[in-house]
Amino acid sequence: MLFQSFAFIVFLLVIWVCYWKMPPHYRWCLMLAAGCFYYSLWNVKYIVLVFAAAAFSYVMARCIEKETGRRRKIYFTANIIFELVILFVFKYLGFFEEIYNDILSLLGSSAQISIFQLVLPVGISFYIFQTLAYVIDVYTGRIPAERHFGYFLESVIFFPILLAGPIERIQYLTAQFKQEKLFSYDDSCMALQRMLLGYMKKMIIADSLAAVISRIYSDLETYRGFPLLLAMLLYSIQIYCDFSGYSDIAIGTAGLFGITIHPNFKQPYFADSIKDFWKRWHISLTSWFRDYVYIPLGGNRVPAWKNGRNVMCVYLLSGLWHGADWTFLVWGGMNGVLQIAEGILGKGKGLSACPKIVRQILTFVLVSIMWVFFRMDSLADAVFVIGHCLDGIGALGAYIVGGIRLLSLPRMQVCLLAVFLVILFFFDWMQEKGKMKVFHGYQVSIVLLIAMLYYCKYGIDSSTFIYFQF
Repeated sequence: MLFQSFAFIVFLLVIWVCYWKMPPHYRWCLMLAAGCFYYSLWNVKYIVLVFAAAAFSYVMARCIEKETGRRRKIYFTANIIFELVILFVFKYLGFFEEIYNDILSLLGSSAQISIFQLVLPVGISFYIFQTLAYVIDVYTGRIPAERHFGYFLESVIFFPILLAGPIERIQYLTAQFKQEKLFSYDDSCMALQRMLLGYMKKMIIADSLAAVISRIYSDLETYRGFPLLLAMLLYSIQIYCDFSGYSDIAIGTAGLFGITIHPNFKQPYFADSIKDFWKRWHISLTSWFRDYVYIPLGGNRVPAWKNGRNVMCVYLLSGLWHGADWTFLVWGGMNGVLQIAEGILGKGKGLSACPKIVRQILTFVLVSIMWVFFRMDSLADAVFVIGHCLDGIGALGAYIVGGIRLLSLPRMQVCLLAVFLVILFFFDWMQEKGKMKVFHGYQVSIVLLIAMLYYCKYGIDSSTFIYFQF
């Protein structure tokens, strides 16, 4: 049941009405049941994994809080191993099987191992990281263990953020669930506006761009030059609108129930460095790796070479978190290398001597190149796109015009899509300048009207969100 489906709208409306009509001390039961029902629609068998991860983390955290010395460490280690084993078996076992077989082939052995393939449970990386963070925080004494299992489980299976984040801290959610919420018309309007923005990003921009990009990338032999460059740049916009659109809908949905979720994006393509980009992109994941990997390794309070090691560990793990494939590892490694390079070049005047707009454009180009590895199914395909995207650029006019003719896109669709891109740019630019938090009512009406007209004429069946595969 996708966010953009009619079934979800009906489901949300029913839960929302019941939530505000029922006594506050029973609302956690409703939200827990809603989360279980919502996840079971994807795969009812895998809801057992969610319960197992949540229940084990809850029990281990209680034991950690009660015990001291060696036993405390044993409980902590047991929880870490249990959750990472779940993640490894369902997400990474096939990848390591492939690596092992490749090594055997290189050694000249004909022996191969074959492990049955498991369906990747939706959202597993998100709820595993959420429960891991909770147990680590209890172990380090940052927070007390939660006593009420119902509120704890509700935080793990909270349906707006269950499938693709943001990765919200459990203690932050349980504190809000325990508060007696009063319905606010203004807050509900703000939440709906956030959802509308998310729907525009996903259904109008991301899905429209996906059709063009998939057409090019699924037939690489046909295209050279400008179409490849266009696909590379458009994918940066697609993945931003797809994932930030999901986050906006999730945050808005939570807001309808009086629950505040931290923002997951902060105008990432206004970043003027790779480091700045990662402060703005998928903020909940970036902060997770900062708090539970980077800082424990020593952060930047260590010699330069160790700091470089820490940065590479974070980004290689980030790449692996996104997917069990060499393309994701290369993508993560490239982000790490570029951030280390920025640290070296940034000493003294360095990069800061360049105008900000130049740094922003350079950052966008570098990020777009790295997204190619994130998007493609193989390293060879990614290298092909990057290697041939400038073919024929010496004759710039023919390079652009010929590429556009080859794509033969409907002019009216392109013009309307450009309008939405301008609206999105304007909205992000105003937020970057701190001049606007949300659209005003008449602005929402105008944008919604244009969106409806566009979707009636050019809309396609909305696809699943990109980050559901992680």
